[in-house]
Amino acid sequence: MLQEFIFVLQFLVVLVFYYFRRTLIANQHILLLYIAIFTFIEDFGGHLLTRFQLINNKTYYSILSTVILFLYFYFYYQQIRNAAYKRIILYAAIFLGIFSVFNIIFIQKIFEKFTSYNFCIGSVIMCVIICMYVIETMKSDLIIDLKKNLLFWVSIGLFFYYLMNIPVMAAYNYLLESDSFTLRLIYRYITYVVLYIQYILFIIGAICMKRT
Repeated sequence: MLQEFIFVLQFLVVLVFYYFRRTLIANQHILLLYIAIFTFIEDFGGHLLTRFQLINNKTYYSILSTVILFLYFYFYYQQIRNAAYKRIILYAAIFLGIFSVFNIIFIQKIFEKFTSYNFCIGSVIMCVIICMYVIETMKSDLIIDLKKNLLFWVSIGLFFYYLMNIPVMAAYNYLLESDSFTLRLIYRYITYVVLYIQYILFIIGAICMKRT
């Protein structure tokens, strides 16, 4: 039931972003709609394919979760204007790409384990990128009403999600191998709550967004 509600929230995000697509296009935020659609297809499609045992769950989510990280890297690279910040994003993306290939071949082999190291490092990079975006926004000479700024709400949601995933992914292998039902239950509830908060913030941001 908890997982199904996540799918509902993801679908609502897609619908809300699509409804306000003209404003997203005007503000150069349309990629958020495409990422939302891709994320919904990834999670819901993966859920169905896994239920019917049509895919390797670990390989599927290892690949697509990394793709989503790179999509967000690209999105913030477009949004940020500071040249130094852009170089940091570019170098970080190259580093994650090289590490990911090394990891799936030699350490967390992609057909055997979920590549939690990739996701953990990617989460750290995302938090840094979002901090750079917020710093640039706060230093900007432009007068920005943050309450009506969709990207501000999206950034808060993403920062919270990826920040919480850093310790979770760091301890993922231990949790996976642990026989403790309590630890696994805590992990699952933390994951669901973080996702609920993230998508609710996305929806609030779209509703509060200044129309163009």
